[in-house]
Amino acid sequence: EIETFVNLLKKSREPKFLTYLGDLCVSKGIAIQKVQGMVCNVVLNDQHSDILMKISLPRRHPDVILEWSDDNRRPLREVSESAAKGDNQDIKVIEYFRAQL
Repeated sequence: EIETFVNLLKKSREPKFLTYLGDLCVSKGIAIQKVQGMVCNVVLNDQHSDILMKISLPRRHPDVILEWSDDNRRPLREVSESAAKGDNQDIKVIEYFRAQL
C-alpha cells in the first residue's frame, strides 16, 4: 500500500496522497509506530527523494526557500502571497507543502 501511494504521489503530485500516507500511520488517534517506520523508510529513501519539497534558509537571505524540483526554487513568502491572490499553480504548491508537514 505504501509504495502504491508513493507512486501515485510521484505521478500526480496530489497532496491527498501525502494525507493518505499520514492516515495509514494512525488508528483511533493512536500512532502506529511500525507503520510510521515503514512509511518513513519508503518516503525518505533516496529513490523517492523527489516527492518531498525541500526548505532552506540561506545565509544573508531573509526568506525561507521552497524547492520542489530542480528548476522550481522560490521564497515561501512569495509563493504564499501569490497563492493568496488566487494563482492556481501556487495554491497547489502551498497545499502540497502543507500536506507534507
